[in-house]
Amino acid sequence: MNVNLCLFVCLLHAQEYKNITNKRLAYLMAAVPQPDQFSVLVRSIPKPGNEDESYSKEVEDFFQRFHPLHYLSHQMVFPASKLQSFLVCVQLLLSALKLGCFPKVTRKENAVHSVLQIMC
Repeated sequence: MNVNLCLFVCLLHAQEYKNITNKRLAYLMAAVPQPDQFSVLVRSIPKPGNEDESYSKEVEDFFQRFHPLHYLSHQMVFPASKLQSFLVCVQLLLSALKLGCFPKVTRKENAVHSVLQIMC
């Protein structure tokens, strides 16, 4: 009795697995290809040999040379921390100008430091 039940359950699982696999394959075959699902992160790109070329051109040349059939496009992503700190500094300076408490200092670093001390 237990052997028959075990065989029945195994056959039932195999049939269900086959049905699910067929549904997944049908979905993948009918789906429109989306290139953004296939991404490659590239880090530590060497400096271009020619100073007139950009990093973007270097990456494009590399992938077109070594992966011509699969390469579609690329997008350069830069660290946002430097930009974020710059925007915070600009916001602080603008708010200091609006309040009229901008210090009269000749050096930029001293001015930013003074504004940060006033605002914080």
